[in-house]
Amino acid sequence: MDKFLELTFCAHHRPSGSGRLNATRAAPLVAGVYRQAGFVTDTGFGAVEGIITGIGSRGPCNTAVSSILALNATDEERTYFDWFTCRTATKLPGTFDSEFWNKLILQASASEPAVLHAAVALSSIHKSGITGTSDDPGGLRRCGHCAPDEQERFALRHYVKATSHLQPHFLADRNRASCRVALIACLVFISLELLRGHCRTAEIHLQNGLGILKEMILSGGEKGSIDLRHRNFTGDPTDDWIVQAFSRLQLQCELYKPPSLQGPCFLVPRHPGRQGGNPVIVMFYNSNEAWLELERLFNAIFYLTQQTRREQQKLNPSLGPHIKLHSPQLVEQQGLLRTELARWLSKYEALGRRLSKVELHSSAAGKGIQLLRVYHTLADIMAQTCLKPGDEMVYDNCTEQFVLLLRQCSELRDISASSDPMPLVPVAPGRGVDMTRTVIDMGWIAPLYYAAVKCRVHRVRTRAVGLLESTSHREGIWDCKSAARAAWKVMELEERGFYKEFDTGHEVPLGSVPKPGELSALPPLPEKHRIRDVEVVLSGVPTDRLLIFGTREGGDERTCICEIDVKLSD
Repeated sequence: MDKFLELTFCAHHRPSGSGRLNATRAAPLVAGVYRQAGFVTDTGFGAVEGIITGIGSRGPCNTAVSSILALNATDEERTYFDWFTCRTATKLPGTFDSEFWNKLILQASASEPAVLHAAVALSSIHKSGITGTSDDPGGLRRCGHCAPDEQERFALRHYVKATSHLQPHFLADRNRASCRVALIACLVFISLELLRGHCRTAEIHLQNGLGILKEMILSGGEKGSIDLRHRNFTGDPTDDWIVQAFSRLQLQCELYKPPSLQGPCFLVPRHPGRQGGNPVIVMFYNSNEAWLELERLFNAIFYLTQQTRREQQKLNPSLGPHIKLHSPQLVEQQGLLRTELARWLSKYEALGRRLSKVELHSSAAGKGIQLLRVYHTLADIMAQTCLKPGDEMVYDNCTEQFVLLLRQCSELRDISASSDPMPLVPVAPGRGVDMTRTVIDMGWIAPLYYAAVKCRVHRVRTRAVGLLESTSHREGIWDCKSAARAAWKVMELEERGFYKEFDTGHEVPLGSVPKPGELSALPPLPEKHRIRDVEVVLSGVPTDRLLIFGTREGGDERTCICEIDVKLSD
């Protein structure tokens, strides 16, 4: 059992006058509290451990919170909370503005001691990872049998306080206010698990939080419940901020799945143009509005892909991914979806014209605008191929879009370099994840990974991997180095020396885009070499292995094709 978890149990449930409480006695007590809130779906220690960690936030220093700290806080606690408000909360959200981080966390910290103590715990791990005040921030390199250092013990003490203050919310009737506290806690637990490198545990948190939201939807007719089916569902922006945070995390997880496993997110409308009764947006006033609409379109792609799989199974399951017949309804939906993507692009370009050249090329706003364009290109590829999930040859028709995506990511790298005041410094040997660039939101990892795995044009996918290898930051569940290693391995397994007689042109400048002549210089990779439904599963706590699953030509079942040993400090 992880010492971090064991010490949390023991500190919280140690009887007065005793030395320590056995962890097997303490675990059910803590698990029982969270199970009533809907967080725990598994009674094993693995699920319980996912509950015992921290929190996140964003925004300027808050006087109300500061006054709470001043009542009964040490100088060390005040220092960590100041770091949280001024550094942690402004970095973790990433490129796009989030009211959850800007306002809600600080508001909750002012009224909920559980949130306040969790923020301090998160801040201590984040700060130590940047300043090097701990040999192992967050226990990233520690095995389950090693004791935590003093910094981690500090985080433990505040985590214990956070869990104790959450209990009244979980033991009382589950009204809207209690559900909000539970959901905020769930979101910030995810944040801390990601900082610790416990990605699988963070995913469990996400699914349990979504489970609470689903229960609230089912009870939509009851007094005080929350209808989450539409944006602006209660008139209180707090609920919108919570839903948007969960929706973004869910989308991030779905993007890393193969089309055969992707499913629509219940938090956003399923069809393009139908926005839960809200009027269709005719103009984007900022990048956040553009992202919300693009998020709906991604969800529509997931939904259409799922419907296509179901139709394939009904028509003739034996034909598998090679079935070419589709109902007119599915073809019509695909056409509507691509029309909506084209409309989105027109509104996006209008937004770009309203920004000055300085904003577009040297600021965080310019970075956000460019990242939106990258994800639109990704969505366009997915929409073009969604009626053929499992047919890996269909991606050969998207080579131009993949090249465009590469060009856009190269431009994004240039904008990021010009707008980031901190030069890129490699993580010191033996250290954990680079906290200075770690974010919870999405960036360029998902699009580049998708290009490297789905595009079989050798010179496109190698350049995509090269861009991934050029940075060392983490974006939510994935970090660049792990994504690059997984993509290289998939490429190696598929090509298997197929291009050994050709000049593959490995030595190219970073960020360069293949020219038209280069794209046709190599023969296309035969279908028998391609792996269907590639999925990379992160294994270990913290992540130390990548398990690659897929279906080879001639096979009917997905199997684990290979395993890659990785370390967060690699």
